[in-house]
Amino acid sequence: MKKLIIIFVCLFLLYSLRLLAVSAYPWPVIITQPDGTKITVIQKGDEYMHWLESIDGKMLICNNKGFVTYAMTDQSGNVVSSQIIAHNVSQRTTAETQFLSTLPQKVFYSASLINAIMKAANIQREQAFRTSSVPAGNVKILVVLMAFPDTTFTITSTAYNNLFNQQGYNTNNSEGSVHDYFTANSYGKISMSFDVYGPYTSKHPYSFYGTDTGASGTDQYPDSLVYEAMVDVHKANPSLDFSQYTGIHVVFAGHGQEFSGVKSSAIWSHEGYITPPSYSTITRYAMTSELYGNYAYSPTINTIGVVCHELTHILGAPDFYDTDYNNNGDGQYTGTGEWDLMGEGNWNYTGTNNSGTCPADINMYQKIQFGWVTPTRLDSTQQIANMPNSEQNAVAYVVRTATQNERYILENRQQLGFDAGVPGHGLLIYHAAQDVNDIFYDINITHPQKMYPVCASSTSAQPSAIVNSYGNINSAGCPFPGMSNKTSFTNLSVPAILSWNGNYNNTPITNITENATQHTVSFDYMTGIDIAPAPPVLTDTLQNHQLLLTWTKPTGWPLIADTTSEQHWDGTCSSSYLSYNTKVNIICAQQFSSSVLSSYVGKTWAAVRFFPADSSATSYNLQLYTVSGTTATNIASQPISGIKPNSWNTFFFSQPDTIAANTTYAIGVSYTSSKGYTLMMDNGPAYESNGNYGDLIFPYSTTTAPHSLTFIKVGSDANYGFDINFSVRGLINLGPPLSYNVYHNNTLIGNITSLKDTIAIPTNGTYCIKTVNAGIEGKNEACIDYVAANIDTTDTSKIYVFVVDHIVTVHGIAAGDLIQVYSPLGILYKAFTATSTQEIFTLPAGFWLVKIQKTVRKVVIP
Repeated sequence: MKKLIIIFVCLFLLYSLRLLAVSAYPWPVIITQPDGTKITVIQKGDEYMHWLESIDGKMLICNNKGFVTYAMTDQSGNVVSSQIIAHNVSQRTTAETQFLSTLPQKVFYSASLINAIMKAANIQREQAFRTSSVPAGNVKILVVLMAFPDTTFTITSTAYNNLFNQQGYNTNNSEGSVHDYFTANSYGKISMSFDVYGPYTSKHPYSFYGTDTGASGTDQYPDSLVYEAMVDVHKANPSLDFSQYTGIHVVFAGHGQEFSGVKSSAIWSHEGYITPPSYSTITRYAMTSELYGNYAYSPTINTIGVVCHELTHILGAPDFYDTDYNNNGDGQYTGTGEWDLMGEGNWNYTGTNNSGTCPADINMYQKIQFGWVTPTRLDSTQQIANMPNSEQNAVAYVVRTATQNERYILENRQQLGFDAGVPGHGLLIYHAAQDVNDIFYDINITHPQKMYPVCASSTSAQPSAIVNSYGNINSAGCPFPGMSNKTSFTNLSVPAILSWNGNYNNTPITNITENATQHTVSFDYMTGIDIAPAPPVLTDTLQNHQLLLTWTKPTGWPLIADTTSEQHWDGTCSSSYLSYNTKVNIICAQQFSSSVLSSYVGKTWAAVRFFPADSSATSYNLQLYTVSGTTATNIASQPISGIKPNSWNTFFFSQPDTIAANTTYAIGVSYTSSKGYTLMMDNGPAYESNGNYGDLIFPYSTTTAPHSLTFIKVGSDANYGFDINFSVRGLINLGPPLSYNVYHNNTLIGNITSLKDTIAIPTNGTYCIKTVNAGIEGKNEACIDYVAANIDTTDTSKIYVFVVDHIVTVHGIAAGDLIQVYSPLGILYKAFTATSTQEIFTLPAGFWLVKIQKTVRKVVIP
């Protein structure tokens, strides 16, 4: 059971705005009202917007007398106090209960207010995202302790130096220091060290920086405290080189507002972006409180959970909890929950220790994004034996779906080390949506969740918009086998391995077992599954004495080798634009020389990834060009919709083009801009695309067809000196496409990637098609008989089935053979006994299976 904190102050209900923040303390607290009565409440939300709820979900707000009251909305839709003092369910009066029955089922802030707050927050969040990069090796963070004239430090700088740097740190039974946490989570890829300075005293009292003000209740000037911290450090250490630091972490004296019961004038721990003094290059900051908990606690040094959460934002990770405050009206989703530092796992603990002493590991998706783990792609039938735990081992598996870039990520979570406080143990399977890489601030705000752990104990094959359909993620029933003893994850299991479009994935994970002693997991992958099913329809046509075989692409085949490579990722974006000051049609593309693409010949262009800044732009199309000299010739154009401005967008070609040898390409997007063209640009590092600057801007008039255009090189001017990347990136399919082996009488006669083949000189016999997926030939085949017009009717050594119009001829049989005709669904349509070596009968239009003894032939009647 989670710990219950007893406090004696009223938390004023407010909301605030910064960049990225830690979620509220997630467990119940007891508040003592001014009249001495007690009520149990839960704080919800994060720094941008937070509120109180009763145990049964009633929204609460403090009135001007300090009482916790039920919230209601006024005529303008604003949340106000009802002045009815709130009580626990069992202590409510009849009048109180009657009043609650008059309220809407869910009282909450207006959508317009939330949207305004989120819009402003998202702009700043995106700025933070675009200026972040993942460091490697030794990473240094400047830590500054900041007191206030009215709030001094209780904890010593030595104690904080230990919290950040000491190996094996165990104060208050902490699992380790901040340094230990990142060393463990990165598997030694980064080594974080912290230079601790201070404490210094700020210019103003605590409330100057933390008081919630304005319509959004934003903390007043917390970034000013960061600026002062850099100034104070510089004054005391004028020769200090700020460029050695990736970021700054300010520890402010006193308590943080994220703990329930702390005054609204306090600062809520968060991460943000700041313009530094001239002598500093630090633009990213995090800040957390000195003390743990609230005023009911004796002064205790804060735990590492919130600190690690905010520092992981500095490294570039987003939040994985539901950050829209139920703005969609769909409830509060769990996201990655207590399994993830960036969900609710920063509050994890063991036993009776303080919350945050044992924060959960970062989720495996983010570890892969950071480059700390290189996952193994499962691409064939195999058994995975003794998969080690991910707390101590950089091991993960990825299973693709038939939807480009959608995947399942597998890791073995065990209650060891920093994972000792997670809800359970076993094989944790995350479902990562196709566009999760393009989203930063709203990954798990609504259905479908973009990156969440599949709950093994869920009773839904695939989650719906109902929050509970995702299952109890914060439980020991989430992993496999887990408390629910789920040993399979297949097309037909509950939950099922489906893509978000509802298609079967045909990649079953079965026989999932866990070795409790060794903390390992084992499972079978794709046992008994044909990874390359046969084409469902095969037809033949005679054309000028040649046999044309045509077939349809298999459905439901597992995408086991189709990965993508994003080309020319050369830094982060900064806001800039090029303007024609008039309405204009624009194509923005990235050029790839033939030498750059030489190793990708035969692969296909998968998608375009771009970052538009013009919210008024319309008429978007994906575009692909071949480039010769200064002329670009369009070879593919595809309309797209649903573009998100100020966000990464990835759109896939419906018919990918194959990359040819000795060919230069330009790939990008076209659109119409009423502002005269604005797009985010890259602020470095300088990257020259093999001397040709790579980036193309195509301005063209509304009357000119964009099939053949002269391009303008951008960035070749000496004033620029480097490649201006307009944030358009081409994605290449690395995996081979499906191909097909063609057989004649069981002899391989060819392999092709198209859905047809012409046999120049056909001969009597059986032609069969087998699918090849990633070099692996399927078990089943689609076959059709060919009989020349001059068939030798005396040859009874082979059975042939051929069709002319609706007339079916079966040759090479014996009298007494049973002939059966079935529909594709296996329903018997006709059955009779042959009276000679040849039988002739008619069938209606459709697909039919003709069975003679052990021979089965597919017949298509036009």
